[in-house]
Amino acid sequence: GPVPDNREGSYLTMLSGGGLKFGIINIVGNFGTVFVDQSYWQSAIAAKPTSTHKGYLLGGLVWFTIPFALATSLGLAGVAMQLPITASEAGSGLVPPAVATHLFGSGGSIMMTVMLFMAIVSTGSAEGIAVSSLCAYDVYRTYINPQADGNRILLVSKIVIVVFGALMGGLSVGLHAMGLNLGWVYQFMGTAIGSAVIPLWNMLMWKDANAIGAVVGVWSGLVLAMI
Repeated sequence: GPVPDNREGSYLTMLSGGGLKFGIINIVGNFGTVFVDQSYWQSAIAAKPTSTHKGYLLGGLVWFTIPFALATSLGLAGVAMQLPITASEAGSGLVPPAVATHLFGSGGSIMMTVMLFMAIVSTGSAEGIAVSSLCAYDVYRTYINPQADGNRILLVSKIVIVVFGALMGGLSVGLHAMGLNLGWVYQFMGTAIGSAVIPLWNMLMWKDANAIGAVVGVWSGLVLAMI
């Protein structure tokens, strides 16, 4: 049937009320993921200055084109072929594997599994290293054991990676048990971390910014967003 808030209910229009809302949340949320995510900072610092800007520009272009192409082609294919996909399954991100399996059989399932495995392992490893670095260097070595040597730091990092992985796995299982799908998590992400964008930007670009103002801005923005 027609899509609510889309121009003339069309699937092909760019004039979409729901798409506009999602776009705003997406822009704010992903500014937050980049500014707040330690893995981006670590990658930028570790890379050569002459290569960093090229890598990030290329990554940004690929980040847009691949999801856009997959969502458009596979999403419209699922509607055109009238596959029996429920709203809950669509919200959980199951349209691409359903279409790929329908078109290519078990080969399509394997392709989607490999793509998702590579994306999840890459992202998960980067996040695990980022969290372990923060805990080991910025918390443990700074406030708990300033005399910690390399072996001690490495041990703490390994422990943090295991604990962080277990917590994230438990959180994902809990969200699934509560019936909260991938779409809800994605939109909640923008609400939860969007308030950190402006304070971090000010800390980088404004010489008069201070830590107290940044912390108050982040937490007050989070509380107001939740309300």
